[in-house]
Amino acid sequence: KSAKVSRVGRVMPCLSRIAISSGAGVGLVAATYAGTAPLKKHLLPLLRQLDGHLGAGGEVGRLTVVDSEVGTAGLMWALHDEADRIFITVVKGPVLAGAEIEPQGPWQAYRLRDELREVRVGLSGKGAPEDGIEVRGVQMRRPDSRRPVTTLFVTNSAPEEIPTEDVATAYLARWPLGEQIFRDSRNGGGWNRSHGYGGEHVTHVALDTKLEHAERRVERA
Repeated sequence: KSAKVSRVGRVMPCLSRIAISSGAGVGLVAATYAGTAPLKKHLLPLLRQLDGHLGAGGEVGRLTVVDSEVGTAGLMWALHDEADRIFITVVKGPVLAGAEIEPQGPWQAYRLRDELREVRVGLSGKGAPEDGIEVRGVQMRRPDSRRPVTTLFVTNSAPEEIPTEDVATAYLARWPLGEQIFRDSRNGGGWNRSHGYGGEHVTHVALDTKLEHAERRVERA
């Protein structure tokens, strides 16, 4: 199966790997798939697999931090209602454009140049209840930037569980603690190789389809 490989900028046969790590970046479970592996489809089954490894009452997994690919109303509702997990993610793109955002407090200083404030976020979409869902949001901005950009973190935790600053910090730590170690494992730990994956020629289905489509257009013309 093929997918777009960002490192070479083209669609080609490839593998996708999803990994879950602890807060310190220690790998806990990983799964490899042929072609594209969307988090929307594989995240919940992988979390259930992790629960099976940890056993009942395992402390790992109290907070689930995932990237913006799962920032949809349906998957957030599944994490909250089905998986009963406290989560933090980011809302972007069309989901952000359709969100209803209501400020809940003033801006407060964060780190050296940023500011945070609490907001209430209303979301709707496939997989969510008909009347949508309401989640807690934390907006982050850099007011002195030449091109101000606001980032919206969302969570189902209460402020007394995870304070405003900790919501932003937990998400921003995802890359250096989780993704970087995942990258190091691929580059030096042998994760760049997978059993059963060879370098032999594979028919490029997507390319063949485009060629057939082009030939039909030529025939019609």
